[in-house]
Amino acid sequence: MSEMQIHAYYACFNERRCRDAAALFTPDAIVQHTPLAHNERGAHAYQRFAETWIRAFPDGVLDPTRITARGDTLWEVDLRAIGTHLGALEFGSFGTFKPTGAHAALRLASCSTSGTVTSSSRACRSTCRSSFSSSPSSITRR
Repeated sequence: MSEMQIHAYYACFNERRCRDAAALFTPDAIVQHTPLAHNERGAHAYQRFAETWIRAFPDGVLDPTRITARGDTLWEVDLRAIGTHLGALEFGSFGTFKPTGAHAALRLASCSTSGTVTSSSRACRSTCRSSFSSSPSSITRR
């Protein structure tokens, strides 16, 4: 995987070409994105993640702000996710984040390995900073 391929991967999400992005995942790729309650694998898991976030943030885009090689096969990507919260965001057993209409800006981190995506994680470091805040009333627990 190269920096150019990583930019192309995020362009697929931003252009709503989720099948093209999913094609970059190996069948055994571990996907650790919210709202997946546990690690899932492969293209289907990525498509589930993408569709969930697009329903919640129909105008959402992922902007890679820094891409760093961490060895021969591991890439760390800092992202800025921006969009308007217009749909329910399901967090599995953690509940549902009801639409607020707020324009959100999140700072996230992701890791990818190998020539195709073999692992995708919402955070490969211990912290992710967020400039998005919400009121407790907008989150419902199951």
